[in-house]
Amino acid sequence: RGLVILLHGVPGVGKTATAEAVAMENKKPLFSITCGDLGVTPTEVDRHLTNVFRLVHIWDCVLLLDEADVFPSERSTSDLNRNALASGKSSISS
Repeated sequence: RGLVILLHGVPGVGKTATAEAVAMENKKPLFSITCGDLGVTPTEVDRHLTNVFRLVHIWDCVLLLDEADVFPSERSTSDLNRNALASGKSSISS
């Protein structure tokens, strides 16, 4: 079982430092990834997140998923793959 904490704010307010402090206080390692590490298509993101959650469970660590604001972002007409990710639909083939 885990605990989810959503930290939001402008750069420099201490979101990462808070995650580091939570890990330190609980004597757990911090596993930090960015959304860019997960891929750009819903299938890639799902596959990578499944693996990340498996590792976090095995390692009994704190996960920092940085830059997670990309997921609920607004769709645009210029980036169809990002739109697919935001909607959870399959990616657009090139």
